[in-house]
Amino acid sequence: MDILLITIRNWRNNFTRSYGTDFTTAYDDTLLLQHTALEHQGLYVCLTSEITRTDVKMNEVIVFAYPSPPYPVVDGCYNDQFCELDVQREGNLTCSILGILPMVELNCNITDGHGYHMTLTKQDYTVTVNEDMYDIHVTYKYEILGSTESRRSIKCFVIGPTPDMFNLSTEINLTLSIDDIIDSDMQSTRYIWGLVAFAAFVFVIAVVILAIRKAKTVTSVRKYDGIDPERVPMIESGLDAVTTTFMSEVKAKYESIYAHVQPIPYIKDTMFCVNNVFVEGAIESLQNHKYQESWKPLSSHSEILSNLKKPRILCIQGEPGYGKTTLALQLLYEWCNRNPRSPLRDVKLLIFLRLRQLGGVTSIFEAIRRFILPKDSSISTNLVEDILRKCSSVLFVLDGYDEYPDRDKLSTDISLILKRELLQGVSVILTTRSCLLQLS
Repeated sequence: MDILLITIRNWRNNFTRSYGTDFTTAYDDTLLLQHTALEHQGLYVCLTSEITRTDVKMNEVIVFAYPSPPYPVVDGCYNDQFCELDVQREGNLTCSILGILPMVELNCNITDGHGYHMTLTKQDYTVTVNEDMYDIHVTYKYEILGSTESRRSIKCFVIGPTPDMFNLSTEINLTLSIDDIIDSDMQSTRYIWGLVAFAAFVFVIAVVILAIRKAKTVTSVRKYDGIDPERVPMIESGLDAVTTTFMSEVKAKYESIYAHVQPIPYIKDTMFCVNNVFVEGAIESLQNHKYQESWKPLSSHSEILSNLKKPRILCIQGEPGYGKTTLALQLLYEWCNRNPRSPLRDVKLLIFLRLRQLGGVTSIFEAIRRFILPKDSSISTNLVEDILRKCSSVLFVLDGYDEYPDRDKLSTDISLILKRELLQGVSVILTTRSCLLQLS
């Protein structure tokens, strides 16, 4: 341990001796840094001694370095924060953030509401250290699907550990060439004519079959709602098998999330299971009695879940860093492991989504397919919808409503669920900051 500064102040002496030009003390003996640099990062111990006691103060100094340039850089954009790229229907897009401290995450998503007409897949993610600061590069593979729309918008942005400090992003417009648009129109025309020809062929075959049946006497088969009763058990058995596969894939995804929690966000090397770091905090419940509101302390987070037998929407609000996301991950752990003391033991299906990822994704079923199920899953978006609608007990845990890019859009499934216009039979736990507690 190095001695940086000695200061003595009493009724006999007022003496200061510094062992470096970077440090001094305030009137209340607070240690001050004159010119903050990267080498000043670390833990400082301040000793104050009097006749009868000695006080020890520990101060951790964390240095934040703003990147240069102060926004993500996209290859081909020549350091412009808003740019347009002429592209083919398929290709790679590389985004970088240079010279930042501490470590952050770099992501891209589709922002123009055309998520159904474009795919964006992460291909590569690299981090290099340059003079104690980080250079981060992420590469996505994009594919623009068949549509006459010539432009798609993508946003490259920084996530954590302090979003308020590093609110950095770059907007990119991908513009198709006129040849690609014309080729897409021709393919669409050929596809339509193919459907017309196929429909005509099916119509002719149907007429022939009806004529043959009319000429013969056949034994009628009793039907129920257009389905042969002998086939009903087979259909239900198939859906049960799909549901079992769906549950297994959902729990595998959740385990990869709750088993890798970082108690200190900027230290990436230490991971814990959420159940090993979760502690009960000071949770209060807003009570309404005869038009008067009051806050009631809760002894455990389990009390929040005690009234989920009927569909409800619960809002958990708190300032950044208060543990809203950690609580959400603890719910994942208890549901996946069927904790017998948790009210979640009776919940058949729990859906956890980080709302900041859902920009441009209007369908809740598409969001589940893209952000929870593995990419090679055989379960389609339509099957996801069937499973949710037929499940007897569903709980949505929607994390970070304050970070939801489309919260002002009234037509998204998230908005419809919160307004009880979609999936009215599900319960919802929504986490958000205090400033967004009052939801319309």
